[in-house]
Amino acid sequence: MVVVGLDLGISTTKAVVTRDSELIGVTRVSSTDPVSSSAGAIGKITDELHLGLSDIEKVAVTGVGAGGIPGNILGIRTRRMDEIASIGYGGATLSGKRRALVVSIGTGTAMVAVDLDEHTVRHVGGTGLGGGTLFGLFHVLLRKRDPASLEKMSQTGDLRRVDLTVGELAGGPVGIMPETATASNFGKISDETTEEDLSLGLINMVAQPIATVAFFAARSEGLVDHIVYVGGLTNVPSFRERLIEASEIFGGKVAIPQRSEYSTAYGAAIALQAEKAHKP
Repeated sequence: MVVVGLDLGISTTKAVVTRDSELIGVTRVSSTDPVSSSAGAIGKITDELHLGLSDIEKVAVTGVGAGGIPGNILGIRTRRMDEIASIGYGGATLSGKRRALVVSIGTGTAMVAVDLDEHTVRHVGGTGLGGGTLFGLFHVLLRKRDPASLEKMSQTGDLRRVDLTVGELAGGPVGIMPETATASNFGKISDETTEEDLSLGLINMVAQPIATVAFFAARSEGLVDHIVYVGGLTNVPSFRERLIEASEIFGGKVAIPQRSEYSTAYGAAIALQAEKAHKP
């Protein structure tokens, strides 16, 4: 069965095509209204894969714009899928795990415990910190909006001119926290701090709390060895490095699958097929 999965986001619509649950193609388009974005994404990905609309059996839609889809898209049977289920199925399947805490970092961050063997997916928490926070502060502090600029600037930033470390504050490690861990975000700002330093400081200030909340959510679910991060920010090297580093301080084991930014769209398609497969 060939299924298109769509994740209708605020600024971007992501599309995947699966054949019998195997991911065979991905693409993205800028979001406008949900109907136009959905049709545009389907048209683009079918063209890229040399598929006809008649080859698509179903479309699974999820994300904040899914409620704006009134019925079938381009005459293809369309089903709105629960976003939490889509996050869980997508992250676990992409990472090759049967059980996981999937941490989806979008505008904010959602945390989902999934067990593919038991066919259970549960929302277990989250935080308002995410891409919306990061790029909003980037604009307020540095008057820039381009995500590529944030990553480029952060590459030459130095956290030693932004954050106060545990060692600087306490004279050495404290408990499980090494002396290099952050004790105070932006606690060491001076006239020598550059825009590049501030860019890296912003990334660190958003990534570390997400990793901390994720670890304790995973511990409450018995999943500290199975933390999966997904979402577009995981492809930003500086952000990914901060996530992994903060998780490892507590002893968590992290996976960031390839194509993680398409995880929710993929999960919508997988959830639709899993739902069909397990109907009595």
